Amino acid sequence: MINKKKLNQIINLARKCNDCAMLHFTNFSKDKVNFKDDKSPVTIADLEVNQIAINGLQTIFPDIKIVSEESNKSQKL
Repeated sequence: MINKKKLNQIINLARKCNDCAMLHFTNFSKDKVNFKDDKSPVTIADLEVNQIAINGLQTIFPDIKIVSEESNKSQKL
């Protein structure tokens, strides 16, 4: 069960992810888009937000597995 403390941590993590994404997207440039093997686009913002989210979730929920679009495999964190 998620208690109030964990809920606040999740909200703060979402804000950090949003702040990172908005910082990148206000300075967006098409030449900064790369493509994954499946030809889907990925930006530095995608990768940084992904890392912030994984690190934050690892802190909040140390025993969960995370499957991420920007990671090659599920990670036990």
